[in-house]
Amino acid sequence: MTTFVLFQARRSDDPMAIHEQDCVRRGLELEGDELAIWNLVDSAPPQEVLDAADAYLIGGSGAFHVFDDEPWLKRTFALCRDRFVSGEKPFLGLCFGHQLLAAAAGAKVINDPEREEVGTFEVELTAAGQSDPLFEGLPARFLAQLGHSDRVHTLPEHWVTLAFSQRVDLQAYRVANLPVWGVQFHPELERQDNVLRFRSYAEHYGLPKGQPLPPETMARFQDSPLPHRILKCFANVVREGASS
Repeated sequence: MTTFVLFQARRSDDPMAIHEQDCVRRGLELEGDELAIWNLVDSAPPQEVLDAADAYLIGGSGAFHVFDDEPWLKRTFALCRDRFVSGEKPFLGLCFGHQLLAAAAGAKVINDPEREEVGTFEVELTAAGQSDPLFEGLPARFLAQLGHSDRVHTLPEHWVTLAFSQRVDLQAYRVANLPVWGVQFHPELERQDNVLRFRSYAEHYGLPKGQPLPPETMARFQDSPLPHRILKCFANVVREGASS
């Protein structure tokens, strides 16, 4: 059995923790115990969890930024440098996970509200992205779900930019030629998932929690039928490597 570990970076009372698990499991098309969960905020993962996994993912954060002064972040940076950047096993960072891995490797991550992307936006693949196995079968442009105001500003040497958007010039990267990727957008989310997440964090965006979203806010969200293939492509890479 192929085992994926989703490392979460969420507070214990974050209602989106279970939702994120369900969305990632659906995107990877997993059954049963193929997806293990570990919350990085609570504690560092033990060696046996790392060794038993065939692949790693880090999801979103909800309440955190990579430049916060949090003890769990310091140990997670070390974990990223020691285990994830090396590519000893496939890795995929989603939104916060994308920023976290880059920051741990020395990239610059900034808060940039003017380029905030909350809703559905068009993502475009670079030439490298169009030939990368993570995006196999996707067109050069597609709609994706996003929810961020922080972004990766620079990449370490030999990392490759795979995608960009009109607002953010780094939507996806690959670490050299290793099976290690980060995507700023959320391939695990569909339109209704992103709306649910936005409602859950409404107060963060200055809206009253529990109230219907204004029509102009709802207009930000569109269907995005293609990005879920990215998680399937990642699962295929993992399984092909596990069987070789």
